Amino acid sequence: MSFWRRRERYEREHGVDMAALAADLLRHERFLAWNVDEELVAERLTGTAPDFAEAIRRVYALYAESHSKRRYGDKTPPFLMHIRMLAEQFPESRFIHLVRDGRDVMLSLRDQPFAPSSFSGVAEYWAGRVRRARQAGERLGPGRYRELRYEDLVADPERELRRLCEFVELGYRPEMLAYGDTSGIPLTSKMRASGVVRPPGSSGRNWRTQMSKRQLRVVETVAGDQLEAFGYRRSTSPTPFSKATAGTVKAWRRTGGRVTGAISGRFRRGSPPRTGTV
Repeated sequence: MSFWRRRERYEREHGVDMAALAADLLRHERFLAWNVDEELVAERLTGTAPDFAEAIRRVYALYAESHSKRRYGDKTPPFLMHIRMLAEQFPESRFIHLVRDGRDVMLSLRDQPFAPSSFSGVAEYWAGRVRRARQAGERLGPGRYRELRYEDLVADPERELRRLCEFVELGYRPEMLAYGDTSGIPLTSKMRASGVVRPPGSSGRNWRTQMSKRQLRVVETVAGDQLEAFGYRRSTSPTPFSKATAGTVKAWRRTGGRVTGAISGRFRRGSPPRTGTV
């Protein structure tokens, strides 16, 4: 998305300057992790593209070609916030929304510098994003949008992979189940150090053993509706917001999280929220 936001840097009177784009790509850590030969990039990404979407297609096509592949995809979690724009720019695209139990995700998010540090904050952070992605996907329809629960993939990977292959019109192969050599995955050194290449199901995040009852009450009060919408059962009884807390949650959503401390503060006092109308 960083290149999309500064696309005017490459736009010329007759199209997008591919050489200028290539020069910046070769200075970008994430692109360098793709391991595309720099001379090939400079040789092939030249001339002009009619628009920025076509310029990006050429970049990904070169990546696929350099790895002897005919098709390409991109797994970038923040893209779920931009499905509508991406769908418009790339009408041939299809979207797979991989959803995991938000309570496990929240444990991981609290370690990330970009996410809120409180359980109330990460609960709304997660809920808001999966809600927005589903809404965008519903507008696209089942022909272009598919949801998959992480837990279902881990439980029966062959069944789920066959379904995904059908969705993207790709032939299923047994070797898709092999999880061994990850050297071909385009990851930066920082991403590898974080442990993202661990086998599925081995992340160590388990809300059942790593969240206290109070923390569960917080996250399920804030994100319980979205958990249930994706088929995850609550572990605590639904607790209505008090009017004051409901207003704080609305403010969180309106301001993008700048008032989350008020929510966590109400829960830290130890008494459950008073029953009220939200």
